[in-house]
Amino acid sequence: MTQSEGFARAGDGMRAEQYLELALERGADSSLVTRRLVDSCVRGQRYRAAAQYVERHLLRHPADSELRFVRAVLLLGLDEPTHAARELEQLLALDPAHALAHYALGSLQREHLRDLVSADTHFRAYVELAPRGAYAEHARSLALHRVPPAEAPPPSTDVEGSMPGVPTAPSLAAPSLAAPSLAAPSLAAPSPAATAPEAVSSEDVP
Repeated sequence: MTQSEGFARAGDGMRAEQYLELALERGADSSLVTRRLVDSCVRGQRYRAAAQYVERHLLRHPADSELRFVRAVLLLGLDEPTHAARELEQLLALDPAHALAHYALGSLQREHLRDLVSADTHFRAYVELAPRGAYAEHARSLALHRVPPAEAPPPSTDVEGSMPGVPTAPSLAAPSLAAPSLAAPSLAAPSPAATAPEAVSSEDVP
């Protein structure tokens, strides 16, 4: 794993990926290695390969909701909104309280699939789960039936939730899902507009 970091710093993504693959064969944590592989692919603008790495991981670990979210963003960046929506739907079947997935799916359905009724359902779900979340006001503005704003002061913790070592909050630009990017210490994903984003340095892996 240390050797892969050295090659990554030197800009040799292909060699870094080879060492990461070897680490995976030797029993390294699949979730951490997959994040490193995605980060390497994104640095090299190899988004299809990144999505394939995540798909392989999900075949063995289908309940990994955060990497499923990453795959959805990658697929949207590859101009595959229908497949991205399917990933988000599977994520929500596993984790109905994943607020950000509701917002992302609502935005995708509204902007790409033109399904305003389904989008409304997910925008309202986001507001209900994260009434003071980063996109709450935007979700309220897009709901077919206006959702009252939250009145109580913000809580001390983020109601959208977080998990150690995984991306939790991509930057979803209002007024649409036109240019999200994963903003997490472990990796970055391409924007759904298929533009080349800046990669974020990966987290330290034991």
